[in-house]
Formats: sequence, C-alpha cells, structure tokens
Amino acid sequence: MMRHIKSRRFITETLSLHNNQPWLARELSQHIYSTYGHSASPKTISKLVNPLTDEYHQIHKLTHTDTQFAQTGCRYTYLWVNSGDTSIYSGDI
Repeated sequence: MMRHIKSRRFITETLSLHNNQPWLARELSQHIYSTYGHSASPKTISKLVNPLTDEYHQIHKLTHTDTQFAQTGCRYTYLWVNSGDTSIYSGDI
C-alpha cells in the first residue's frame, strides 16, 4: 500500500536533499498542491514530473516499472517510486 504524502514541507525537504535543487522541490510541491491538495500520492507525483520545465520533452520508462525520468535540457531528473517511498535524483546520463 502506497502512503500518501501530506506535507508540502516533507516533499520540499526530501527533494532538496536528494536533488540539491531547491527550485525543483518548490516547483513540484507547488504544482502538486495547487492541483491535488494534500492527498497527492507518489504515483501522482510521478505524473507531475513532466510539467516542471519548458524544456521537458517526453517522459520515459526505464527498466524498473516504478522509475521514470524527465529530460530537462542535458540534465535528467529521476523519480524513484518504490515501496511507498519517493526520491528524486538529478544528474547527467
């Protein structure tokens, strides 16, 4: 069973920690709560990666079914949703 993330602060701090990109955490948490309120699940979060930047091209599935990434320019943002935990990582591929 996937837990629901009810805290905007939790999302922002988690994304900032893993990604070291506070702007991404702010954009994502703002988008989540403006659209879904306080009941956004990790699966919902994964669907919201694509509108983060104007340079977003297309969301792709990786080998793990719960892992998705969005290409933003020459950088990639990884969203890992596994066993109810959500983490976002950023880096070059």
